[in-house]
Amino acid sequence: LAGIDGTRDRAALLRTGADARVESDAPLSGALSSRVRRTLGVDTVTPVTLRYDAEVLDGSRRLPLAAVDPAAYGRLARHTGLGAFPEGALKATGRTVPALVSPSMAELFADGRLDLWMNGETVPLRIAAVRATTPALSDDFLIVDDAALARATGVPSRPTTLLLTGSGGRVDAAALRKAAGSGP
Repeated sequence: LAGIDGTRDRAALLRTGADARVESDAPLSGALSSRVRRTLGVDTVTPVTLRYDAEVLDGSRRLPLAAVDPAAYGRLARHTGLGAFPEGALKATGRTVPALVSPSMAELFADGRLDLWMNGETVPLRIAAVRATTPALSDDFLIVDDAALARATGVPSRPTTLLLTGSGGRVDAAALRKAAGSGP
């Protein structure tokens, strides 16, 4: 029975990316983030901006992209065991934006580089690391520094997802639903 529980917990972690998740198609307000942060059992909140409008320059494909604070996201990846990466791997030193990518996305990068079209701008990416899993997205993914992406596109990141860790892996679900405005 313990094996079943462990498998179930791992499947839930892979689907959620953390102990709990708050997600919206629209940007989340700062007030909501503050309420969630104060929820019983919540230890950390990692904001993520999920975008599905990143296009390969030839227009052949849109790619799922998560813009994150690299330090906070790195701590979350280490905590969850989902694709930890070296500190500083996502630090941009020039115009090219480093990306943590899934193996399937790595195949699109010629010589470790890929240009995307976002917000009317060409955004050059380079592979910083390849990982099979990551907290924010499953399957195909690109993970980039939110500040570097904002500089490249001229559009500030506005989080659409909050990934939460909790005391002993537990967050009070009812309190979280109330804080997020999605339940009693």
